[in-house]
Amino acid sequence: MLNFQWDEIAVATADPWVADDTAVRLGSTQASRDLGLEVASWTELNPVILDFVVLTESFYYIIFVIVFGIAIFGVANTMLMSTYERRREIAVMLALGARPRAIVWTVLYEAAAMGGVALIFGLVISLPLMFWWNV
Repeated sequence: MLNFQWDEIAVATADPWVADDTAVRLGSTQASRDLGLEVASWTELNPVILDFVVLTESFYYIIFVIVFGIAIFGVANTMLMSTYERRREIAVMLALGARPRAIVWTVLYEAAAMGGVALIFGLVISLPLMFWWNV
């Protein structure tokens, strides 16, 4: 019989979040019990790194809210200025018999069209960059 003495055996997984399950499965095998191996995942060995990963993921959500909040306020400001500059046109439309609901729908359609054009423009610019960075 050969006598091996290992300090450490490292096993890598493609998904780091399945390391705990993999460690449990490896620790429950007959070979690990026969050799007296102690199996520990990276979350047990480096809990500080796990805390940093969780903190980083929470910052993604905070940045997401900030960026979309700024975008929402930018669109709202643009729509308010557009409506403010067209006060006279709206007054003429009302004087000619347009209903207030029709004017509101006109402004909403304009906002939807502006949002759609911005969405398409943003996708055309960002998708190639995202694919390039991913590869």
